[in-house]
Amino acid sequence: MQLRLAYYCSGHGYGHATRVSAFASALLTLNPPPVIYIVSSAPRHIFSQCTGIGAIYRYAEIDPIIAQPLAYRVDRQKSIDVLSSFLEKKDSKVAAEVEWLKLIKADCVLSDSAFLGCLAAKAARIPSILVTNFTFDSVYSYMSTLIVDTTPSLLHPDISSAPYASTFFPIDKPIPPDEILPLVDQVHAGFRCADLLLRLPGAIPIPSFTTHPSLPSPDWVDISTQSFTSEVIQHLLKDPSSCPLHPSTPFPLLSQDQAKLPSPPRSIIQSPLLVRPPNPSVYTPEGRSKFLSSIGIPKLAHDPDKTRILIVSFGGQVFHAPRSRSSSPAPSRPGTPNHSPRRNERRKQTMLNCNLALADGVLIKDPHLSPHKTKGKPKLSINTGEPMPKESTVIGSPTIAALTDLTNSPTRRNTTGHPQPPKASVLRRRSDSQRIATDQHLWLPGAPSAVRKSEFISPTMQCIPDFGENGSLLFPPALPMVITTPPTPLSAVPPGCNENPIDTDPMETPRLLPEDWIAVVCGASKEQDEDVEHLPEGFYIAPKGVYMPDLIAAADVLLGKLGYGSVSEALDSQTPFVYVSRPLFIEEHGLRLLLERDGVGVELSREDYEGGNWATTIEMAWNSGSEAKRGKRLEGETGKRQEQVKEMGGRVVDWIVDWKWKCAGRGAR
Repeated sequence: MQLRLAYYCSGHGYGHATRVSAFASALLTLNPPPVIYIVSSAPRHIFSQCTGIGAIYRYAEIDPIIAQPLAYRVDRQKSIDVLSSFLEKKDSKVAAEVEWLKLIKADCVLSDSAFLGCLAAKAARIPSILVTNFTFDSVYSYMSTLIVDTTPSLLHPDISSAPYASTFFPIDKPIPPDEILPLVDQVHAGFRCADLLLRLPGAIPIPSFTTHPSLPSPDWVDISTQSFTSEVIQHLLKDPSSCPLHPSTPFPLLSQDQAKLPSPPRSIIQSPLLVRPPNPSVYTPEGRSKFLSSIGIPKLAHDPDKTRILIVSFGGQVFHAPRSRSSSPAPSRPGTPNHSPRRNERRKQTMLNCNLALADGVLIKDPHLSPHKTKGKPKLSINTGEPMPKESTVIGSPTIAALTDLTNSPTRRNTTGHPQPPKASVLRRRSDSQRIATDQHLWLPGAPSAVRKSEFISPTMQCIPDFGENGSLLFPPALPMVITTPPTPLSAVPPGCNENPIDTDPMETPRLLPEDWIAVVCGASKEQDEDVEHLPEGFYIAPKGVYMPDLIAAADVLLGKLGYGSVSEALDSQTPFVYVSRPLFIEEHGLRLLLERDGVGVELSREDYEGGNWATTIEMAWNSGSEAKRGKRLEGETGKRQEQVKEMGGRVVDWIVDWKWKCAGRGAR
């Protein structure tokens, strides 16, 4: 019997797509293989692992998104507005999916966090299976948490008083529970339609299955520690099959002539880690060296005992190695004390008078500001404890969170079925000073434009989608267009700013990388691709289409956003993970627990990330995880995890077939 499966995949991020592709690929290795349809708003090329061996892709907008104006920030009100708009179209969307499921004669729906697929399956009178580590009813419920994201940013102080600041960086405030509850109830009811849960590692409570802990999800987190309560942690440590479950949702009886279908008994199966495997060759010295050469890393940096490699997996990035206004390096002044009130005052006045907003790693003149519009005394320091203007609003980093796999160029495969890295020439790197801040410049490593224009905004959802029209993943994908002037030329100095930087003490220079480390940047912006000569020393850009499991396996430390895709691939390769927190994503708590148990995770604060002070945290992560990393390199790719996933796929097929036989015995269907 060849089953026909519809696999719904949330379009919200990289992790959903990679794990759907991994599980679908495992299912397609069964004998006989099922027919699998991938349904998602994520672009087709993200699923190349499974579509290349037979999965069928169908584009559909099947879920709303969480609005993220910045990498680590969530726009709560925008997210709730998007959800409300989506739910207004829910019934028509479900009806369309039911017709399609009947058309393809689907036997079962699998869903990675998309409640619409579960609703449609129930209406079409077929079972559905959730494959996930979290559900969005918990995510939306968490919009009412009293934890407020007020982490200060290292942006120039004037940007927060710009007319557009409140549009791009809304003040974070909780959404009243009464406003959220009716919407969350609808999402929760959709997930309640699922009959089987394959609970992935790094899970948080799934309230549509287990009776406890229940919504609202803010109750799961201790505000004082900003971590799960001990009660929630104990729940997650239990065997999920022992947890009390909500009863099944019955199938609808559409007419008196229809036989009543038996509801599959609800159950939870603990899933192995769903992750794409690297090429086995990347764990050999020869294979690793060949891979690094293919992405532009020079031969002399291939010895892992002499050169360590950091992967930076934020997208849309622009990295610069700033120079002084003159052609010579900024003078070193070792005899100058670290803190000089007079020097700090000059720095403050210089920065306040420049009236420059930061975008794409370069300074752009803000046409809305003049030196006379800054009012009030400063009240928050950027880097010295000095105050900011009274009217300023504390805003977050402009760093765009990345999908670390940019596969919008065709991938080549070898005989093992693993994608081959695209051919790339060696990229240049500069030997300029690694200093990333001067009195007139605040260079945010990895920070893309706070005012970047995207070419695509969904006309139907009227929200910020996760994917641009060219298929590349954007996180956040779109921001309103604003008018800015071109980047300030080196020869052009704004009024009130000195020609040369002042007091550039070496002791105040943040360290991007430890000694003998290089960095490979994934998901760099188009601007950075065209401007590699201004990269900081030791920085390289990974070519588009690079196969991320190979890259992470070849690296020594990963730096990125805490999401399932990055965490799973770091764990699979035993690569220590330096992460920047997203405090309003409740999924993060489960991933933290997973890293603590099975890998190495070290948090890098936003301030240190934006300020380029990475080296100490990178060293800490490497010292903690180097032994396990070396052990994995000796062990290599064993294929054990893929066998575990294939075994789970067999259990899923047996579960579906068993239900179909029960229906046939009753004369149903």
